[in-house]
Amino acid sequence: MAICCPDHTTPPCQNTPKAFPGKKRTCRGRRRRLFSVIGMTCAACAGSVEKAVKRLPGIREAAVDVLNNRAQVLFYPSFVNEETIREAIEDADDEGNVINEEEIDSRLIQKNDVKIIPGAKVASDGFVLWGQSHVNESMITGEARPVAKTKGDPVIGGTVNENGVLHIKATKVGSESALSQIVRLVESAQMAKAPVQKFADRISRFFVPLVIILSFTTWLAWFLAGKFHGYPESWIPNSMDSFELALQFGISVMVNCIVFDKTGTLTVGKPVVVNTKLFKNMVLRDFYELVAAAEVNSEHPLAKAIVEYAKKFREDEENPVWPEAQDFVSITGHGVKAIVATGK
Repeated sequence: MAICCPDHTTPPCQNTPKAFPGKKRTCRGRRRRLFSVIGMTCAACAGSVEKAVKRLPGIREAAVDVLNNRAQVLFYPSFVNEETIREAIEDADDEGNVINEEEIDSRLIQKNDVKIIPGAKVASDGFVLWGQSHVNESMITGEARPVAKTKGDPVIGGTVNENGVLHIKATKVGSESALSQIVRLVESAQMAKAPVQKFADRISRFFVPLVIILSFTTWLAWFLAGKFHGYPESWIPNSMDSFELALQFGISVMVNCIVFDKTGTLTVGKPVVVNTKLFKNMVLRDFYELVAAAEVNSEHPLAKAIVEYAKKFREDEENPVWPEAQDFVSITGHGVKAIVATGK
């Protein structure tokens, strides 16, 4: 059964469009609705659905997004209703079908307390009531390292709780959350079409066949010219990539600095230990045995990196067993404290 998915209603308009003579020039306000559509496989399919909707009287705007399988329609309800728009979509040449949207019983998050266990996603925007943990916010902020969260710190819905238990108070739920707003902005950007894009949609069904014909014609012309010696052999270019050219002219040895646009192209997104400096006369192996014994009880990303690095000093053991640590205490923002054997 075809049912639309309502988006929102725009402010009432002042006059009815001039394109509909014979109708009374009064308007109850224009409406904008989103329809979920399936059955589209290419831009031409979306163009057929869009054209079918625009043929209806009272349609102000219509945009179809083939990637998200959605159609956004701005119309005047005094001239056309949602049922007529649904029928137009279903009767389109490309047999697009509108998905039914049903309401089912579910536990909706309210603006109250929410408990987030380790490894779980933060259910909504809010702030921490109590608890300590590190939250991976890379999907929202792009920050590769988990961010420490303590009492009073804000959290973003959709991010992942790395370790520890957080009790948060939800302040923004559902469509109010930051993630939902980002989704709406992306959908609006995808649905909006520049004049050039609208022109490209109109000619897309002719553009691809034309390019194929021109490509084949070009290939055939060069093939025949080469077959019957239509151009000198000195015109034949030598295949050589940019690196070979750089070696030939001695350019590569002159490079002193290479600039990358972001570190994500070079890093793996998790910390590793690269160097160690001791401020006390101590064997490095013994030092890391004490440090690993304390850090192995911590879920902090830096602690995991330290333990992995300490394993290099005990390569002779497949699964090294660290000394037992007592009175382990994690100090947020500073490190850990524990008693290992007779040392602290």
